[in-house]
Amino acid sequence: MTEGSTQYDGLAHVRYDGEIWSGYDARTTIGGLDEAGVEPIAQRGVVSRAVLLDMARFRGRDTLDEGETSTHEDLKVPNLATDTIADEVTFDPDTGVALVLHNALMRDLGVTLTEIADLEQFAADCAEDGRYAFLHVAAPLEVARGSGSPVNSVVIE
Repeated sequence: MTEGSTQYDGLAHVRYDGEIWSGYDARTTIGGLDEAGVEPIAQRGVVSRAVLLDMARFRGRDTLDEGETSTHEDLKVPNLATDTIADEVTFDPDTGVALVLHNALMRDLGVTLTEIADLEQFAADCAEDGRYAFLHVAAPLEVARGSGSPVNSVVIE
């Protein structure tokens, strides 16, 4: 199991309407990912400018309510990293659709996800000094044909 801790998801991690990212047939994921897995990302690693969006603090609270969501309206970054197990509620409370943010970002826009990150101290540090932009570096493991990989992200303010 490569996705039970802080993890980096490949673009084929989710599918709907029979397709994964870039229009590939979802059947290419049977028995392992032939297209859009985490391995090509891991081979190059990730280095990017990043901005912390502390949604609870932004909304004036310590934590979000159970089932409270964020949407694409709340963010514009090519990689989403959260401290939650799935970045969102499994089923949208208004529509009942599963993993709306996963599907919209990964399948439709090619935005990768990092889940289960420990962000509490980092968010507190950002709030204390008022700086929310930083350099983000991540090196997922090269999991052949895998949908995701454990990862240790490093941020440099």
